[in-house]
Parts: sequence; C-alpha cells; structure tokens
Amino acid sequence: MNTPAGRVTFLSTMEIEPTTDGTIIHLRFAPPKTARERVIMKLISPMFADALKKSDHSLIEQLNAELAARMADPAQEPELPAPRSAGLFSEMQPLKIVG
Repeated sequence: MNTPAGRVTFLSTMEIEPTTDGTIIHLRFAPPKTARERVIMKLISPMFADALKKSDHSLIEQLNAELAARMADPAQEPELPAPRSAGLFSEMQPLKIVG
C-alpha cells in the first residue's frame, strides 16, 4: 500500500462468516515485517480504520439494494459456477443459499 511516508507491505485476510441473521466480515491485518513499515502503519492506522468504517456503510447500502432487487425479481439470482473437474474441492457440491 502506498502511503505519504512510503510503501507498506503487509498481509491481509478477509473471512466471511455466515450467521443465522446475516453475515460477519472479519478483516485481519498482519504487522509489516520491517521496523520502518511498522512505524508507518502505526501512524496511518487511525486513518485506515476510519476509511474502513466509512466503507462499511457503503457496502451495507449496496448489499441491501442488491438484495431488494433480487427479492423483487428472483430471475436476477445469478447461476453458481460449475464445480472444477480437479482440485482439492472438486467433488464438493455447489452451495445453495436458502433465504
């Protein structure tokens, strides 16, 4: 990630956890490997956190609009891709989301 103080490289992951009443999105960030990058990250963390919080509201609005459109016209529900013929999860059946 480019910052005013220089480039910072770090590992980030996102986990999407279904729940009985919605979904929880977990964002995880590993600290950068170098001391210089850790200092930069500490300085920009408050701004980074604010940007993520603001994007939460936008994401929720987009998802609610998409859900409303799909409920109004079930034909809009996209088809799930076909399972791959080889690989670790090749024999896993497609997931079906029941509303």
